[in-house]
Amino acid sequence: MATMNASYASFAGLDLLASAVLLIDDGLLVRYINPAGENLLAVSSRVVEGRPLSAVCKPSLTLQTALDNGLANNWGYTGQNIELQRIDGDKLNLNCTVSPLRPEIAAGVRLLLELQPIQHHLAATREERLIEQQQANRELIRNLAHEIKNPLGWNPWGGAVA
Repeated sequence: MATMNASYASFAGLDLLASAVLLIDDGLLVRYINPAGENLLAVSSRVVEGRPLSAVCKPSLTLQTALDNGLANNWGYTGQNIELQRIDGDKLNLNCTVSPLRPEIAAGVRLLLELQPIQHHLAATREERLIEQQQANRELIRNLAHEIKNPLGWNPWGGAVA
């Protein structure tokens, strides 16, 4: 589990999130990474904390611009299908959120970077679509069963159904 400096004890709840979370300072140094972040980026908090974000991963131009705007203008950013390269060379497609933090929240921390693998989002969407398909199939089978039991206008004796 990630060890957290005493100054970031207020972020202890971040350890419980399934999303990867990194706290970044003015110089784009990583001040904290939660366990989900360690797993996603295949790094250890002991190695990462205090190092530049570029030593942890290589953000795409879009994400780098969002980080720069977050620092310079205090702007937030949410992007989908953003590419990020881990230090081992693996490329990840992620949904990213950059959230500027007020200085009183954590001394020295300016940005909260949240990374979510798209696979989780795609799996949830796929599961929702599967549930909808199953409901449609059940309705179709129910209607067919009704028609088999009660055929419309069919009389085996040749006359019209009353």
